[in-house]
Amino acid sequence: MIKKIDFRKISVLKIDGTKEQMDLSKPVGNLIFEQTGDIGEMDLAKKIYYEGEVALQSQQLESIRLIISQAQIKAYLKVPLLEALKTQGHGTNR
Repeated sequence: MIKKIDFRKISVLKIDGTKEQMDLSKPVGNLIFEQTGDIGEMDLAKKIYYEGEVALQSQQLESIRLIISQAQIKAYLKVPLLEALKTQGHGTNR
């Protein structure tokens, strides 16, 4: 399974209930780059950082989901990122 995600267009729910589209490509790219021990994931982190939109294999989705779920980032950013990374086995597929 391949899933395209554009980290430049993540829909974030604000405290007042409105949604805002945010560019999280640089924070996500940096996070993966700093946390991974894998050269392939390091290259993927650079692609996310510079291009924003990536096509991810199931294994890559799982790896990024694990990094983000364990990261010390704000919940209002973590929730939509994890939602965007969902696969059929982990809830709805967007």
